[in-house]
Amino acid sequence: MNTVGVDDAEPQEVARPGSTPRDAGSAPGTSPAGRWWGHPLREYGWPIEFAALLADPVWRGEGVADGEGRPVLLIPGFMAGDASLGTMARWLRRRGYRAELSGIRWNVGCADRILDGLHTRLDRLHERTGQPVAVVGHSRGGLLGNALAGLRPERVSQVITLGSPLADNNDISVLTNLAVTGARRLEYGLHPESRRRGCFTSACDCSYARGVAAQQSRAVPLTCVLTPDDGIVAPTACSLPGARTIEVRGGHIALAWNAQVYRVLAQELARSRPHQR
Repeated sequence: MNTVGVDDAEPQEVARPGSTPRDAGSAPGTSPAGRWWGHPLREYGWPIEFAALLADPVWRGEGVADGEGRPVLLIPGFMAGDASLGTMARWLRRRGYRAELSGIRWNVGCADRILDGLHTRLDRLHERTGQPVAVVGHSRGGLLGNALAGLRPERVSQVITLGSPLADNNDISVLTNLAVTGARRLEYGLHPESRRRGCFTSACDCSYARGVAAQQSRAVPLTCVLTPDDGIVAPTACSLPGARTIEVRGGHIALAWNAQVYRVLAQELARSRPHQR
């Protein structure tokens, strides 16, 4: 796989990385090779990447085309909220995009219930602009965005995922899996019906699962951004066949403030031209 460093001028598109399929019934956080502990210490570097972004020409808009009012919906990652993508939203607005946050305060719990709110945000943004909406999702936010596109392809122009385990939602570090297990137990305690439906398992047949299945046809263009330095999600899980895959360098959490990611967004969002009603 070709790689680029944080000092390179442009991120590089790469072939989809290979991944080892795992049976849907296997335990989360496990693989044929055993448990993956990830690289949690790498994730503490996000303040450095944030500072580097503020000093980078892309932050000032150099080489970034005007967004011409095109709508973008931003969805945060697991256990995060809209505040984590506030910097990205402000940058996109300055670049001329109609960027909106998801309304998520804490991204845990049933994906189906979260999607209900995302449908509302998507409809409102589409109606205000008269254009299909580009969806950008960080980590779990990318999983939700991909499902939303499968359910509403007529209202989504493209999906860009940042470090999202699309190929295998369970291909995450042991510590992350412990957090997912805790979220599952909390969900079951607060919403007993979720246990009956098999929420947070491959047995669940909710609208989220149906959206993921529908998007397998790639009716909506999908761009997957991954980093080999990811300390939370296995990089090999962060792409799908038929998707445009782009590799950057840096940690998983820092993808929200990574200068290379912002270049990718400028490049990929420019591919989605406005469409009037």
